This record gives sequence, C-alpha cells and structure tokens, in this order.
Amino acid sequence: MILSTYPRAAIVLLLLLAAPPLAAQPDRHVRTFDDRVNWYVQIHREMEGPVPALETSRDMDEVRQRMRTVRVRILAKTGRLSRGHLFTRDVIGIMRREIAATLSREDLKILLADVLEHSPPNMPALRVQEPLPDDAPFVAFPPRLFRRLPTLPPELRYLVLEKALVLWDHHADLVVDIAADVFDPATYPATRPQP
Repeated sequence: MILSTYPRAAIVLLLLLAAPPLAAQPDRHVRTFDDRVNWYVQIHREMEGPVPALETSRDMDEVRQRMRTVRVRILAKTGRLSRGHLFTRDVIGIMRREIAATLSREDLKILLADVLEHSPPNMPALRVQEPLPDDAPFVAFPPRLFRRLPTLPPELRYLVLEKALVLWDHHADLVVDIAADVFDPATYPATRPQP
C-alpha cells in the first residue's frame, strides 16, 4: 500500500489535517444527546417494568394514576434533572439549523398559529420534570422536520408547544426537556436556504 512508505507520524498528521475540528462536528453533540436519551429511557424501562400492566381502559383516572406512578418512580431514580440536560446549547444549535433548513418563516408562523389556536386560554407554563399542562394541544409535528431530527425511542416524542421544542415521555406524562423559542419565526431568516 502506498501509505506504508510514509513515516507513521506523517500519516497521523495527514489524518488530523483532513479531519474537521471538533467544534465543526455536530455529530459529536448528537451522539451525546442520543447517549443521554438512552440513559433516560433505560431508567424509564426499569421503573415502568414493575408497574402492573394497564389493560385497555376508558377510565382516564386509572390511566393518569398509572402514568403518575411511572413518573414518580422515574423522578425518584433520576433526581431532578435541570432544563438543558438533554437539549444542550450545542444540540439546540443543531436543532435550529435543521429547522432553518426545513421550514420557512411562513411555515413556522402557520405551525405556531395552529398551536395557539388549540391551546387553552391561560395554559400554565411548561416545566421540565412535570406533566404537560392540562389540555395541552397535540399539533401535528412537521413530518419533514421529524425525519431530520435525532430518532427517539418509542417512549419519547417531540412536541411543539408555545414556541418550544418539547421532549415528552408519553408513558409517564413527563416533560423531559424543553428547548425554548426554537420555533420563534422572528429568529429565522425570511426565506429558507435552498438545498
């Protein structure tokens, strides 16, 4: 092989020069996000497993009680995680780039108008490590954006509430993290860059 004629140090130097700097490798931040999501979901599965299985039920009080039981067990195991534990500043930057590459400012305005239309008046503010506010709307997440964001395990969902990207554990009705204002149209260019 041709490289075998070069000294080892020269090969290492060539490889280092060819690699982009760490700051330019968003995949590193996505891997950290994925690792933290997987850590959380492993705890979720350990805590949900011992809870008696809920048969199909129309009794919403029974469903809410089971979700509360799972939520309490998860919080006891994880402690009180702070906002930004999963949605770090670097991950939010990546999410914002994906939003900017996928949705126009007009798309964002339409999305937020839909969220506002379905939000109850005086809905309480979102809080990390708490259930969603009562009657929080479930607006369809833009499919083309969903395909560009990191894939989530089945226990977790991305939601759009207020102007935030929310990571929600729907088995426990638990807001796992919030990336505030990432859907604010005013923070994006008027036109989406062409691919």
